[in-house]
Amino acid sequence: MKDLAYFEKELNEINHILIISAGASFDLSLESIQKFLKEKSCFVMIADSMAEAFFRLFKDYNYLSLTFSVERKFHCFLKGIKSPIAFYAHGNLANLPRKNSDIYFFNYLHDKNQKFNLKLISPGTVTGTMIAYALYLLQKYPYEVDSFGVDFAFPAGLYGSKYGAWFLESNSNRFFRKEGWHFEASLSRSYYFMPGFSVPVKTSEEFKRSKENIKKLFSTVHFPLVWRQHGPFKL
Repeated sequence: MKDLAYFEKELNEINHILIISAGASFDLSLESIQKFLKEKSCFVMIADSMAEAFFRLFKDYNYLSLTFSVERKFHCFLKGIKSPIAFYAHGNLANLPRKNSDIYFFNYLHDKNQKFNLKLISPGTVTGTMIAYALYLLQKYPYEVDSFGVDFAFPAGLYGSKYGAWFLESNSNRFFRKEGWHFEASLSRSYYFMPGFSVPVKTSEEFKRSKENIKKLFSTVHFPLVWRQHGPFKL
């Protein structure tokens, strides 16, 4: 188990960064992702909830990957992941796969460079972490960045949707059924429940908070960068 700073030595041959999150627009982006993996030397940062599906879909391509996880409670997203993992230092160690020794730990820094135990309550925390790491790397390396599945609304721009199993379309490439059920369960902790309904409802306030948090990251950038967000739900 190493500090995430040690991972940089793996990036010598990289010329492109892909950021992969679990938003619905991921299903619209498979051909674009394939094109990047074929034509570029890619470093792929993947949200833990998407890792199993991503590796299943793109197992035949050559790329460097790092799966990010910040979960302090229990989940099973990482159990089958054998490639490198970036793991929040205060996360639940029980979530780590036993047969994976390629683990990198990271922490969050206060404005005064003091480590603190962040309360991870906002949706988009994993995506924000990946974006922050990409911005850190861009200060040193002339990479271009493309992000997929980084959404701040449901399809058609909707800000509210009952999140039942029926919401995971049968033609979706993001999850197997077991992955979808677990994804819903993990999200439900931060959802509000509407009176009279037994299913959680995503609220516009959570999307707004996620969007604002990530926009703050970009407000700190004072250097040129090439960053493209794919999908219909723009930052």
